[in-house]
Amino acid sequence: MRSMLYEASTVPKAIEKAWSDSGRPEEFTIRIYEAEKRGFFGFAKRYAVVSIIFDPKKTSRKVRKPRARIAGGAQPQVPKYDPNKNIEQYLDVEKEQEKASRTQQEPYYAWSADLINCVTGSLRDLINIMGIKTKFSAKVDKHLLKIEFDRPVIEAPSEERMLFASFAYLLMQFLKRRYKKSFRSCRIAIASARR
Repeated sequence: MRSMLYEASTVPKAIEKAWSDSGRPEEFTIRIYEAEKRGFFGFAKRYAVVSIIFDPKKTSRKVRKPRARIAGGAQPQVPKYDPNKNIEQYLDVEKEQEKASRTQQEPYYAWSADLINCVTGSLRDLINIMGIKTKFSAKVDKHLLKIEFDRPVIEAPSEERMLFASFAYLLMQFLKRRYKKSFRSCRIAIASARR
């Protein structure tokens, strides 16, 4: 058995290229590693990557040497390619496997002291820019960072809730930009001491 990786602008083009370059084997297996991704104007942002596994003895012509390429991560189990079926079925299988592996292997990010310092420093900068003169405290409860101001920031409670929701969103964006990670399990809740 032999395996080769191919890239093309779409999955069907990559499969066709792999099949023709492997000598048009009668029996083969296709694995789809990445589906193509399109940018804003419809141009290929990321090419599709597929692999073909075949027996070189069962080809109609000589097989050219494959290019070296490393495919990282676990190899998805994709059903054997049937040219009579629609390619969308193979993409759906791969998306389901990717979603299942992401939920199983998604890292749990707890609030470390460095993350808390980043959030509180960014919040301090935001309230100084806005001219808000009040203090706040931060406490961690599992995956939730609770920030409480010592007095109301805005008189109207509904406007204050919207301001705090905006602060929480901005703080999460600051974290994502600084650490280049998605903090899906971390949450920020901001409130004030209303009497």
